[in-house]
Parts: sequence; C-alpha cells; structure tokens
Amino acid sequence: KTEAMASDPARSSSSWGVVILAAGYGSRLHKDILSDDSGQFIHLLGEPKALLPVGGKPLLTHWIHRFEEAKGVVDLSRVFIVTNAVMYPKFV
Repeated sequence: KTEAMASDPARSSSSWGVVILAAGYGSRLHKDILSDDSGQFIHLLGEPKALLPVGGKPLLTHWIHRFEEAKGVVDLSRVFIVTNAVMYPKFV
C-alpha cells in the first residue's frame, strides 16, 4: 500500500464507525401530531424520530440490526448517536 492509501479510511481494510445524527427536536412532527384530528398519534408527542416505533421496535433498533448484518464492515463498538440535551434522557 502507498502511504496515501494507508491513511485513507475509505480504502482501509478495517471496519467503519457510524455516526447517527438524531439531534433534532421534532418540531415539525410535533405540529403534525397536534393537527391530526384522529388523535391516534398523540402518544408520540415528544418522542425523537429515531425512537419512533416501526414494526413494534424503535427505528434506531432497525438501523442497529442492519449494522449488525454488515459484519466486518461496521464496527458496532464505534456506533455513535448524536442527540441534544433535551432528548438525551430518552436515548439512555
């Protein structure tokens, strides 16, 4: 390998880390839930989008499972979720 190739993470043979950006406040979703006359989504008020249920599990869980399927490509010890101080307690 050349020095340039060895320093380029995209060409490295090691696994990748993942950064999940989940730092929004869900303000548009909040407005949509409040404007829905059926009331069937009211229980989702204040939930981060990454934690919304899809098929009975939080969306984030589906992403993590996909990363698990990518053995050798994604290093699960290097999965980072970026959130904000308001939503942080919901992620821990």
